[in-house]
Amino acid sequence: MSGFSLCKELLKIDPQLKFCFLTGFENHAALFEKEYKEFGNDCFLKKPISISALAQTINSRLVKGSSPGAEA
Repeated sequence: MSGFSLCKELLKIDPQLKFCFLTGFENHAALFEKEYKEFGNDCFLKKPISISALAQTINSRLVKGSSPGAEA
């Protein structure tokens, strides 16, 4: 199961789930934008990323309270 498939299954269980994708594969960015437009690009993180940048992004997502259907 891909991360995208897992995310979709988890959102069925908890539609308020907050998430970000972390990947080293640039080609996944286009798929992310197509599948999860409502989240904006700040939910798709590309490796390498510093721990401080990762923590800042996660904290930002938590503060925004982004969830499917919510404005990011």
